[in-house]
Amino acid sequence: MELFGTLALFVLLALVWALIVYASRTGRLEEIPYNLKYTIGLLLVVITFLSVATAFTLLALVRP
Repeated sequence: MELFGTLALFVLLALVWALIVYASRTGRLEEIPYNLKYTIGLLLVVITFLSVATAFTLLALVRP
């Protein structure tokens, strides 16, 4: 069950990064309001932290 949660976090992280890359390449990054950029950045940090923490937790469970 934890594996699916970890995979979901990584997929969500990849989707957010893909949206940021798309917006920066098409020049639409400037159109995004500052508050939304701040929220997206904060979500990226939280999701990255949760993904890494979950991965290390699963690794610790698999390799005692």
